Amino acid sequence: MNKFCFYHLKGVGNFVESELLDKFGRLVSILNRDNDKNTIEIASEIEYLECFRVIKSAIRVTKDKRCIALDKPLWRRCFSPAGINPSLAWCMCKFAGLDYSSVIIDPFCGSGTIGITAGFEFGVKKVFMSDISEKSINTTIENLRQAGRLLRSKQLKKVKTSFKAFVSDIKNLNFGQNKFTHIITNPPYGLRSGKHLDNTKIYKTLACFASKYLDDSGLCILISQEKRLVLKVFNEFNLVDSFDVSSGGLHLKVWKFARFDTFK
Repeated sequence: MNKFCFYHLKGVGNFVESELLDKFGRLVSILNRDNDKNTIEIASEIEYLECFRVIKSAIRVTKDKRCIALDKPLWRRCFSPAGINPSLAWCMCKFAGLDYSSVIIDPFCGSGTIGITAGFEFGVKKVFMSDISEKSINTTIENLRQAGRLLRSKQLKKVKTSFKAFVSDIKNLNFGQNKFTHIITNPPYGLRSGKHLDNTKIYKTLACFASKYLDDSGLCILISQEKRLVLKVFNEFNLVDSFDVSSGGLHLKVWKFARFDTFK
């Protein structure tokens, strides 16, 4: 049997273990899970490290002295300041319970990591990505173009997802009577926006947007360091679930809110 070690962000070990078992089943056995070192060790008859590139919830995997980074998708050519780690974006999409009928929006999309992950890893129906920064949208579009090149060279699996990326302040978004099944987003927090007051205005706008544009069973999944503010602003929503995670030296929380008490 061969031994492999997966390294992950603090707080997402359950996602890594679940993904390993979902994708490899009886081919892997969990040997040890170390929540202090943020590692999961497995035994497997699989010989090659490259076989585990399909694991998206971990940041790297090692065997003996070899290592492969798992949080650097081939389509991610451009980055945004304080952008979300791709492995965490995958975990948020999994946490959201996406499927082929999902229509999602990320109104603070940065370089598009969450939306592109939702499309190419979860095969959702439609992805809308917006950001107030034109530079961020340009990075999103370039990442989408790179994904297209990978599709043509068959390095990415073909999906039927429709993508749309555009510049907009969240307060100016208008989708008429159209609704979304999910809002999945990484809004500004902490040093990213500079002032707590700015965050308060942004988060209130996000809550109003969710109330207006989520369908009746829709979910809002967001990550933030502004833990008290999030609970205060979303106090009229049903808190379905949450988990803590550490990334980039920050202690964050991911929440899942529903418009109504659908899950009670």
